[in-house]
Amino acid sequence: MKDQHTLACISPSAPRAFTIVLVLLAITTSSVGAAQEPDIDFNHFTLDQAVKLALGQSEFLQQVQAEIEGSKGSLLATKSGQLPHLDLTGQYARNLKKPAFFLPPDMGDAFGVSGPIPMGSDNDVMAAATISYNLWTAGRLSAAEGVASEILAATQYKEKAVADGVLFSAVIAYHDVLLAEENLKTAQKSLAAAEESQRIAKAGFEQGTLSNFDHLRAQVEVANRQAPLIAAHNNLAQTILVLQRRCGLPADSIVVLADSLGGVSIPADQDSLVEQMLHSSAEIQVLNHTVAAAKQGVLLREAGSKPMLLLSGNYALQSQWDTGLYPNEDEMAASSKVALGLAFPIFDGKRTSGLVSRASADLRKAELELERVTREKELSVRQAWLGLANSLAALEGRTEAVSLAEEAFRLAVVRVTNGLATPLERLDAEVAMTSARVQKSAVEYACNIAEARLALAIGNASTAYLETTNSQEIDNE
Repeated sequence: MKDQHTLACISPSAPRAFTIVLVLLAITTSSVGAAQEPDIDFNHFTLDQAVKLALGQSEFLQQVQAEIEGSKGSLLATKSGQLPHLDLTGQYARNLKKPAFFLPPDMGDAFGVSGPIPMGSDNDVMAAATISYNLWTAGRLSAAEGVASEILAATQYKEKAVADGVLFSAVIAYHDVLLAEENLKTAQKSLAAAEESQRIAKAGFEQGTLSNFDHLRAQVEVANRQAPLIAAHNNLAQTILVLQRRCGLPADSIVVLADSLGGVSIPADQDSLVEQMLHSSAEIQVLNHTVAAAKQGVLLREAGSKPMLLLSGNYALQSQWDTGLYPNEDEMAASSKVALGLAFPIFDGKRTSGLVSRASADLRKAELELERVTREKELSVRQAWLGLANSLAALEGRTEAVSLAEEAFRLAVVRVTNGLATPLERLDAEVAMTSARVQKSAVEYACNIAEARLALAIGNASTAYLETTNSQEIDNE
């Protein structure tokens, strides 16, 4: 069943089966402007649409997406070491006053030269092309590329983990509004029932069939229902503000919530959910790739003590002349060379040894963090499962309590109508019914939140959505 609730947004910014809630863990890379796209129906605003809006405007998610682009750049930079490097250099110099050198007096006398001897010409041009290629780096390049690749993979999974958190916040905000709406409806019905009891009590008092105490009691009950109604209105306004912030909705938006509080399906057994979490949790995948990057980092540091083999080639052209814009052929000279270089580290003051120790410590730290988070995630799944089971058990009892309270209120109305009971009995039955309805709404809310918390603990349910999105982007291109 689905009720519709009107939500008036005043500042910028359902029950679901367990499998459906998992599907809601979908990541979208759309911008904030997506809130105004035609696919968002504000007259039938679903939880799925709220999640998409929240993911589209989340600053945290945008930061991680920027981090992914940075990691891609780092990977591209490390891969460049496996390709030849070509450099072109050139220089033009105009000698306003030519440089000179001096000969010793006896040598100058022998050549009949005295004083400084000018060197070169007025115009001096030099151009060179240099190519270099790493023939063998003892694993430096492959390890560096491995580090960058693992960091990129970890960052991509980090995007999913952050998106799961953003989604959970949106689910909480959406259901907070649903609960506030239900409480407001209950408060309004309670006030209406109290006013009806007051009317009956007043008529009975005027006819002399009821005491003044019964009349005053009915008046007091009406007054007492005003404060909860005001509180319900204020609480709804507060929850709306939070939902606005999560979804990035403009101030003039008016949306109709399409989902409602209700029952939640029973989840699978704990062990199967824990197994699913171990294979799919984005947080664990982030740490798995972090550990892999740390292992590559150790290999990179260890390679610092091994030799390198470099092949290089150079072609240079130079010329000097005094007159004209261009030199003559006899004023130009070219040179070229090919070199094979071998660099073998002998002693670096134990710098490489220190870096290896540092990298090994980072690896151990990453492994311990992976072990810790894995245990914590398993605990979170089991706790969330038990919390959902408790909420479902409580919901069954609350549903029966509401049915019983509504029947008791119906009988009390019949008894009062037939003169077999006083309006006080009707008021007492109405209070019990209101309390039962409020408790049922609270338990329904707890069921939805527990379901979302379990989905968050399992994590990484956005893979299918991302694959669909990526395929659509490729088709559009």
